[in-house]
Amino acid sequence: MKYRIHFLLVALLATGALSRAAAVDTLSLEQARTLALSQSQTLQEALASVSAAKLDEKLQSYTLLPSITVSASGSAAAQSSSSSATYDASAGVAIKQTIFDSTYGVLAAISRISTSIAQTSARTEYFNVIAAADTAFYNAAKALASVAASSSDLDSAKASEELAKAKLEAGMISPVDFMKQEATVASNEAAFVSAQGSSSAAMRALASLTGIKLPVTLAPVDNDSSASLMKRVAILTDGQAATFIARLEATAAGNNLSLQQASLAVEKAQKNVDLAYAGYLPAVSASLSGSTNISGVLQGSAVLSVSMPLDLWNTSTTVASKKVAAQQAALALSEAQRTTGVSIEQAVFDIISSARSVAASQKALEYAQSYFENIQEQYRLSTASAADLTDAAQLVSTDRASRISAQYQFLAGLSTLRSLAGLEADDLLVKLLP
Repeated sequence: MKYRIHFLLVALLATGALSRAAAVDTLSLEQARTLALSQSQTLQEALASVSAAKLDEKLQSYTLLPSITVSASGSAAAQSSSSSATYDASAGVAIKQTIFDSTYGVLAAISRISTSIAQTSARTEYFNVIAAADTAFYNAAKALASVAASSSDLDSAKASEELAKAKLEAGMISPVDFMKQEATVASNEAAFVSAQGSSSAAMRALASLTGIKLPVTLAPVDNDSSASLMKRVAILTDGQAATFIARLEATAAGNNLSLQQASLAVEKAQKNVDLAYAGYLPAVSASLSGSTNISGVLQGSAVLSVSMPLDLWNTSTTVASKKVAAQQAALALSEAQRTTGVSIEQAVFDIISSARSVAASQKALEYAQSYFENIQEQYRLSTASAADLTDAAQLVSTDRASRISAQYQFLAGLSTLRSLAGLEADDLLVKLLP
C-alpha cells in the first residue's frame, strides 16, 4: 500500500530531514509531519524492534540446518633415557542433524508473526507521530487565529473607548458609562495577553515535536480546498453519512492498525496452541562423527536418538492454558472491531457537526458584525447605550471564537478519521466521500 512505501521512505530519509529542520521559515502541515517523523525516538525504537524481529526469524530458520564441528589436536612426548621423541596428532569432524522436530514449523510461523507484529507496531507509531504532528500544528494555528481574533476585539474596544471619550468630553455620557468602556478595553487586553501566552506555548510544543527553530510562520490551513471540503461534508444527508461510514469501516477492516495487531495476536495465540500440542510428539535427531590420527587410522560413529516426554499431564495443562489465551485474543479482536466501528461512526458525525457549525457560525459572525456596526452608529448618535455597544461587541467575539473552534474541530476530526481508516493521505479519505 501507498502508506507502507511512504513509511519506508521516511525512515530512510530521516537523517536528511533532520539536517533541514533548522532552515524552515514557513512550516506547512506536511512539513510538520515529515519533521516530526524524523525527530521521533519512539519511531526509531520501533524500527529497531523490526530489525531485531527479522534477525530472530532468520535465526529460527537455521534450526534444522546441520551443526558442524571441526576439531584438531597434537602432542609430543620425550623420555630422559632416550633421545627420541614421540608425536601424535588427530583431526575430526562431527555433524549433528535434527531429522524431525515437531515444534519447528510452529516456531517458524510464530517467528514470522512476531515480525509482522513488530512491523505493525512500527506503522502504528508512524501514524501516532503523524497524529501528534497534526494536533500540534492545528493547536498552534488555532492559537494564532485566537490571537488575531483577540487583537481585533481589542482594536474594536479601543475604538469604542475613543468614541466614548469624545462623548464624555462633550457631556453626552456620564463618567460611569465611560468607565464601562475602560473596563471593556482592560478586559480585552487581558484576553489578548492570555491568547498570546497560549499561542507561545502551542508554538513551543510544535517546535519541540518537529525540531524547528522559532520564530516560524505557519502555512494557512483554512484554504479554498478545506473550505470546499467543509461545505461538501456539511450537506451530507443521513443516507450519505451511512454510506461514508460503511466505506470507512470496509477500509479500516484491511488497514486499521489496531485491528491488524489484534488479528495477529489471534493468529499467534493459535500457533501457541499448536506448539503446545507438539509436546505430545517425539523429537528425532542423528549425529555422525569421524576422526583420523597421524598414523592415518580412521574412526567414526553414528548415533540416532529419539526423545519423547512422558509427563503428558503437563502437556495437557499447557494446551488448555494456550486455548484459553487464544479465546481471549479472539474476544479482544471482536471488541476491537466493535469499538473501531463505533469510533468511525462517532468521528463521521463529529465532522459533519463541525462542518455545519463552521457554516452557521460564519453566518452568525457576519450578522453580529453588521449588528455591531449598526449599534456603534446608534451609539455615536446617542440612540444606543454603552451596554448595548458592549453586548454587540461581545456577540462578535463569541461568534468569531465559535467559528475558529468549529473549523479546527473539523480538521482534527479528519485527522482522526484518517487514522481510524489506516490511510496516510487526506485525499484518500476524501475519495471515500459519497
